[in-house]
Amino acid sequence: MTGQTIRWEAQNLADEIGITSGSIFSDTEESIKLTVSWDSILDNHQSTFEMVPQYGADFLSFEQDMQGGETGYLTLGFDKSMQHTNDYL
Repeated sequence: MTGQTIRWEAQNLADEIGITSGSIFSDTEESIKLTVSWDSILDNHQSTFEMVPQYGADFLSFEQDMQGGETGYLTLGFDKSMQHTNDYL
């Protein structure tokens, strides 16, 4: 398959809504499906994960504003104010 695109602005998402891990999206013909997911990984010396999601419990959000010449995109956002270098997302 070539030339198929998931158009985020066609997914009926509200601006700045959080995208839950495990969400499934498809192209307009529903011929391709994409699952968006993530996991947090703690290093073995820490007991807490120190990245705080930007939108509720979700690290990804949909944005309608123009950025880099594009509108309708997903953005990754979190606050990592603690210096735990071995926490991964």
